Amino acid sequence: LAACSDNDRNNWVYYLNLPQGTPQYAIYELNIQDSSSAPTVYSGPTPSGNSNLAAVYFSPNKDRFIIFSNTDTRHYLYWVNSTLQSANRISGTGSVMSASPLAATTITNVQTRSMTIFLYYMDVNTLLNRIVGKVTDNEIHWYANQVVEGAPPMKVDTLLTGVVVEGKWNCLYYIPDGDTEFRAF
Repeated sequence: LAACSDNDRNNWVYYLNLPQGTPQYAIYELNIQDSSSAPTVYSGPTPSGNSNLAAVYFSPNKDRFIIFSNTDTRHYLYWVNSTLQSANRISGTGSVMSASPLAATTITNVQTRSMTIFLYYMDVNTLLNRIVGKVTDNEIHWYANQVVEGAPPMKVDTLLTGVVVEGKWNCLYYIPDGDTEFRAF
């Protein structure tokens, strides 16, 4: 489950479901304003049934980007642009844990019509990773994939969420391995 908003009247919720008569999961988009729900149609890999989702809204182009993990043996993260409707692999994410929680925070630069995405996920060693994406036009260019230094290993079944504080830094919440309560990092 993931959601994004245009900070005005439109809100979209994304979830996985099996379309009738098909064996593969699809990402569905629910528009809260008119309560319409339909599969997000795109070409490329399909999400795994246990994939978590992340979604962000890019206001200059009114695009929504949805992030998911695929069904391959070696999981990767992919992003889909709601306008272009094609799935693109995020290079450098081949170490993502199956069913990894995902969190995305953003900072938009209105003057340059660009946005920076900070995407967080759990790797196969249960460590918190971050990859940075730069959105221009309808594309995301990903770089700087790294383990988040100082963040403790994650509990395998934790959720993950993040917020941008004062437009300057990210604060993430998850349950560390060996703990029972969410902590901020």
